[in-house]
Amino acid sequence: MLSFTDQQHFTDVYNCLEAVYEAHLDDFEAQYGHLSEDDYNDMADQLGFVDEQPLMDFENALSFTSARRTLADAEAIFLGNGGHPAESPLLNSPYDDDIMASMFNENNAVMIDGVIHVIDANGEQWSFCDCATYEQWLLDPESVDPEDPCSLLQKGGTVDFPDCKSDWWQYCWDEYSSGKKNVGHL
Repeated sequence: MLSFTDQQHFTDVYNCLEAVYEAHLDDFEAQYGHLSEDDYNDMADQLGFVDEQPLMDFENALSFTSARRTLADAEAIFLGNGGHPAESPLLNSPYDDDIMASMFNENNAVMIDGVIHVIDANGEQWSFCDCATYEQWLLDPESVDPEDPCSLLQKGGTVDFPDCKSDWWQYCWDEYSSGKKNVGHL
């Protein structure tokens, strides 16, 4: 799981990743946007253009399996087995965008300021103050008392998606891979 020093660190990395992702899409659009939709899609296929490449690079650089990757793999298997796109596993995703899903691990968890935040299958948010309680919850969610301060279920909570408010993103997430702003991997 990724570990961020505080909420601002998490938000900064999210914003940077969003900016890199959008720039990737904008660059391709600038080069080939004049084509018809069919020709545009054919060009993307011919060149091997992958919309999610910046997200994949982020995940690979930090050597972890993200919720985005887990959901994409589940959808590929579902569609490969003849599933209908209207019933895709992605429709049940607790994430509004692939960028946020890239910051959580395959168990929908991320650590911010020493607290492990998890989104369960019902979209409820859990907060764990230690790895032992989190790991117990992964094994058996019913065994963790939601009234325990180390496993408090946040009723009706949703993930707060940050807004892009400045151009700091131009410095990219590289500044967060060294020094005190290091994105950790547990």
